[in-house]
Amino acid sequence: MLNLSGTGDMVFGSENPDVADGFFSGVDGGGVLHTINASGLTGDLDLGFLVDLGVNGGDEFTFTSGTGVTALALGDSQDADDNGGAYGFPGSTFTFDFTNAAAASRMTIFGADVDANRNAPVFDGDLVIALGATAGKTIAIEGIVDVSNLESLAVTGVGGIIAINGVLDLRGIDDGNPATDDFDLSGIARITLAAGSAVLMDDDQYAEFIAGDAAGSDG
Repeated sequence: MLNLSGTGDMVFGSENPDVADGFFSGVDGGGVLHTINASGLTGDLDLGFLVDLGVNGGDEFTFTSGTGVTALALGDSQDADDNGGAYGFPGSTFTFDFTNAAAASRMTIFGADVDANRNAPVFDGDLVIALGATAGKTIAIEGIVDVSNLESLAVTGVGGIIAINGVLDLRGIDDGNPATDDFDLSGIARITLAAGSAVLMDDDQYAEFIAGDAAGSDG
C-alpha cells in the first residue's frame, strides 16, 4: 500500500529526454502494489505513469484521490522497464476513485502509437472509474486504446468528459452474464474527438449513450 497525505503538491515521474514523447514511470508497482490512497492529501497530485499494478496472476487495485487537482496516466511510459503492461486480470477489479478530486483532474490512457513506438496496454476484468459530483474531470485517450477485453466498464459521476486523440474501442465488453450491467458511461456528459479520431461502440452501447442512459446490460 502507498499512502499519500499532507497539504503540499506532489509530482511523480518525469520526462525522459532520451526518448521522443517518453517519460520515466511515476509509480512502478512491481507486481505487488494494490492500493494507492491519497485521501489525506489536499494538495495537487500528479502520479505520472502507473505501471505493473496489482498482484501478478490476479488481484484488485484501488486508487483513491485527495481533494486537489489529480492526474495519472496508464500505458507505456517508454521507460526501458515498461512495455505497456496489464491493467486488470480475469475476475479482478481495478478502481480509480476521483470522487473527491477537484475539477480539471485528468486520467490519461496512452494506447498504441506507431509514430512514438508506444506499446498498447492490456485491460481485463472489471474497470471502475468514479468521477464524483464535481463536473469537469477528463478521461483522455491518446493513441489506439482497446478495452474490449474488459468484463465490465463503469464510469460513474457527474459531468465527466472523454477526450479522444486517437481511437477508443469499447466493443466486446462482456461479463458473460446477461442479467448484469457490464457497460455504464453514466458519468460522462460528452465525448470530444480530435481530428481523425473515433470512438467505437456496438449498437446497444451507442443507443444507450445517445439516449442519455449510458448504463446498459448485455444483449
